Amino acid sequence: MMTTILIADQSSVDRLIIGSMLKGYELKYARNDKELFLELELNPDISFLLLDVSLPSINSIEILKKIKTNPQWIRLRTIVMSGTDDTQLEIDALRLGAVDFVRKPMSFETLRFRIHLHENLRYMQDTLESNNRTLEKLVVEKTKELMATNRRMADTLNLVQIIFQQAPVGILLGNIRDYFGSNKENAPFVNPKYEEITGRSKEELKKIGWKNITHPDDIAKDIEMQQRLIRGDMGNYRLEKRYIRPDGSIRWVRLIAFPFDAQDSDFNHLIIAEDIQHLKVGINGENRQ
Repeated sequence: MMTTILIADQSSVDRLIIGSMLKGYELKYARNDKELFLELELNPDISFLLLDVSLPSINSIEILKKIKTNPQWIRLRTIVMSGTDDTQLEIDALRLGAVDFVRKPMSFETLRFRIHLHENLRYMQDTLESNNRTLEKLVVEKTKELMATNRRMADTLNLVQIIFQQAPVGILLGNIRDYFGSNKENAPFVNPKYEEITGRSKEELKKIGWKNITHPDDIAKDIEMQQRLIRGDMGNYRLEKRYIRPDGSIRWVRLIAFPFDAQDSDFNHLIIAEDIQHLKVGINGENRQ
């Protein structure tokens, strides 16, 4: 797309000379501030304004102020032209948004180089803004995806919590090297059914230790299975064992233990204890072992 340049200069000779230097561009012309603002209104695709400081009826500083306060012209690049060596005017113009300040008379090479330089700067700015918009859009999309994932995770955790609390089997989540959490950080999670089977609360289980609730005849086998699991000799183990409840009664369980890898957690194994007391004890309370 051809770059459009508006040349605002009261001198017809200067307009003609500057126009001849800028062949290859689409050119618009203005002799005063009224024509200047009319051209800007009618041609929103104008990229550059070459503004002479000596426009009649209004000075260039006032024009720059009006351009700066109008969002419609925020992307307009203004190059101020002056036939005088006024340093303060140059500083004021640059402070008010002019991208360059050139002195007349200008050479062909100087003017073309300045325009080309600011075209490249505009292209880089447009590219940066486009990339930023793309990045912002991507961030919004990823944020929505993350929020949706978090909602699904929350729903899943809620479901897991319901299953954990209402499961018909005992569940213990802990550290196999510290079965009932003698280390405070390793205190296990147990569900209500596990507490019911053992007859003890989580706090009691932590204090008493697993060996003290296991029938003496089952301890050696349980330790052997744990060690084999720790060494990696097996992926899980199954064991029928007896828990000793606080009243001294025996509760048979079918125990399944398997490891898992949980990041940011000391827990590394899950135990499921199925109550099989009814399979081991007859109607009259006699062992069926």
